[in-house]
Amino acid sequence: MYAESLGSIPAVFLTRIKDIEIGGIIVSGAEYMNYGIFNGLAIKLFAPMTYKLMTKIVNTGDVKFPAFLKIKMGITDDVFAPMLKQACQNLTLETTKATFWEAVKLYPEHMSKWEPNPDVRISCWYGEKEMNMKKAIKHLKRAFPNLEVHPFKGLGHGEIMAHTELGTESIHGTVIALDKLSRSLIFKGFRKMLNAEFGEAKASQIWKEANGYLLELERKHPDITGDNKMMILPAAALYLALRDHAPEQALPLLQSYGTKMGNKIAGVVHAVTSIPGVSIQADVEESTETHAEFQQSGKRLHPQNRQ
Repeated sequence: MYAESLGSIPAVFLTRIKDIEIGGIIVSGAEYMNYGIFNGLAIKLFAPMTYKLMTKIVNTGDVKFPAFLKIKMGITDDVFAPMLKQACQNLTLETTKATFWEAVKLYPEHMSKWEPNPDVRISCWYGEKEMNMKKAIKHLKRAFPNLEVHPFKGLGHGEIMAHTELGTESIHGTVIALDKLSRSLIFKGFRKMLNAEFGEAKASQIWKEANGYLLELERKHPDITGDNKMMILPAAALYLALRDHAPEQALPLLQSYGTKMGNKIAGVVHAVTSIPGVSIQADVEESTETHAEFQQSGKRLHPQNRQ
């Protein structure tokens, strides 16, 4: 899902609905707009002004933005006006006011109360000329610990939409980055085994959650590098996701894949998942050898229940 500017509000709320499955989200320019005790006054002033401005853009296409908006958002008339002309075709004063209210409440009244969700694969884009993204990113990182941040040099708010080639390339890059397991030369073939075992729908869910676990493990263990990062962390992530959906099959499937891929993978699987209920974090922290050494060291690890 790609959401631009105020479209980020419904996008992040969709992550709260359990019946909706989202592979990944890009929120672009999800700026912090709260004015504290002046929210009511700000909306009373800004909503009619914004509606009038947007209506003029739609009707004439010729408009000059207030200087403070240009500075605050890093925008220019010639780039921003054509985009808004398309975006505001059906705007009303009522929807403008409602959108402003949701914008000012998003971070302090809503998101600040959410439990952190590391399973959501989300990337925050913004133009480096935007002045009010630091606080937004802070809230987003608390709500979504695996947030990836992508600033665009030389751009202002929403300006990435005017650079279609750069935007398309960046979307493609973000999608690939969110699915790290598919880029793993060692473990990408495991997806076919999941499809055969569980069907496409359930396999997709397991794969998505495994990517989330992988991001979480990499964030918690930045000291794990080289072959250990390439071998052990993906195996741990896949085991955790499988254990959530099919605990009795988690270890046998990884062992079967290890057999197909060779003894080195089998050694890693043993090291990470020697018994069901293994503490992945404990194993990762204790393991500093290369994957070849893991073949010899798997049996000496002492798993504990995962906290």
